[in-house]
Amino acid sequence: MSVLDLQSLAALDYAIFKTALSDITHIGPDALHIHAGLAPVMLAAFSARPRLWVPRALYLVVLLCLGNEILDHLRPNPSGMLASLKDVVNTLFWPVLVTALVFLREQRGRHRAPDGKPRDAVVLGR
Repeated sequence: MSVLDLQSLAALDYAIFKTALSDITHIGPDALHIHAGLAPVMLAAFSARPRLWVPRALYLVVLLCLGNEILDHLRPNPSGMLASLKDVVNTLFWPVLVTALVFLREQRGRHRAPDGKPRDAVVLGR
């Protein structure tokens, strides 16, 4: 058995796993991509210090997403490029949005004094 045959067999087993997961959970493939993208972000948010979870969780989601699409294209009958693009958008949309919102919130917080006023309105020494 060649390396290419083993890769195709692994990709086929992965496709069977994804189909079984969809059947067991009664969640369609598109919704599974959305949940797969949000799960690492939420787990990281609850388990790490706030400043560390944002980029690391997003990197993890991107790696998992790319790995999923590579395995999808190693199958004997790969889906088309449009289907892959839809999968990537479904997987990355919410994690990227959450990461951007957290980043913007942190940036906004850096420009405020401890009392909540903008820093340029704070008079030092009083």
